[in-house]
Amino acid sequence: MSRDGAIEPVAAEECRSILHYLRGEKDVWKRDLLLADFANKVDALSPGLADAMRELAIRSCLPQQGPRPEIGKILREDTRAPKLVDVVITTVTPLEWRAARNVFAVDEDSLQVHNGRLYYQLKLPCRAAQRDLEVVITSIMRPLNVRATKALSEIRHYFQGRIYFLLGIAAGRQGRVELGDVVIPEEVLYYPPGRRRPEGTEPRNPHKEVPEAVQRLVNYYEPEQTGFYDCLAAGIRGFATGDLPDGLDDSHRPSILANNVVLASGEELIQDGLLSDLFKTEERVAAGDEEGFGFAEGVGDSPWAIFRGISDYGVDPKPNNWQYVAVYAAGLALRDYIENDFDVPGSETF
Repeated sequence: MSRDGAIEPVAAEECRSILHYLRGEKDVWKRDLLLADFANKVDALSPGLADAMRELAIRSCLPQQGPRPEIGKILREDTRAPKLVDVVITTVTPLEWRAARNVFAVDEDSLQVHNGRLYYQLKLPCRAAQRDLEVVITSIMRPLNVRATKALSEIRHYFQGRIYFLLGIAAGRQGRVELGDVVIPEEVLYYPPGRRRPEGTEPRNPHKEVPEAVQRLVNYYEPEQTGFYDCLAAGIRGFATGDLPDGLDDSHRPSILANNVVLASGEELIQDGLLSDLFKTEERVAAGDEEGFGFAEGVGDSPWAIFRGISDYGVDPKPNNWQYVAVYAAGLALRDYIENDFDVPGSETF
């Protein structure tokens, strides 16, 4: 797949040609060579098209039963252009997915299913753009950076956003953030990997910076002026008991941090408890997650940003009852930002 989300035409045509020869080739050795070549090329295709091509390859090895499907028809059906929308929002966990659907008041009738993934389409009014924006909400549904990158490639096959947002929870740096706060990082640091040497580990930490134009608009966002806290209080009053931390009421006023904030992203940070050590050495890191870097990789050259609610401090025992409040606050901040201070990439003010 190319970086703009379109299917790589050369790989698609090569796979189509191999399948054509497989259908008529009887020599076992030649078939093995064709199948090996096919396996090397099919991963370059979009998930839906790759699955259809693999099925045809398998069928070519079986006794013919009934009419064979038309390869050209499958290729034409799966190479349709992705639908252009203004905003694509993705979550990761089922809890984040539930909170996002609540925050954005999705209409269940707007549900679409593509390759087993659920998508909701809705319209949001945007003051800066002076029009309703086309928004899609979906979910990765599985943690870790590599899965996030793969999921974004698939999502972009169906919906091409002018901007992509990752919404969810993160572990925060105690003393810099409080539980329930919202961080909108300027940069995502992938930590680790590192190169192991006899004298120790040599850090090797790639990073992704949020596009400058996106950062600029986020820095103009002032939740105190938009009614954000009134909306949050109303939302908290409607929460189920199981979604509320003990003692939390509608006076909760989380901070929203967007200046000089770095998000660390890495599987070992959370699973192996390395985040607290990173907080001691990297002063700008305010939070950590397992998908931020993979998300930023998956969107390619498209604009992007991340909204994370702080649900714990990265050490056990974790207060799981803060998760829903944290992601709800982050989602509400994202919606509030889109409706009030956000403008569409490509516009005169972006």
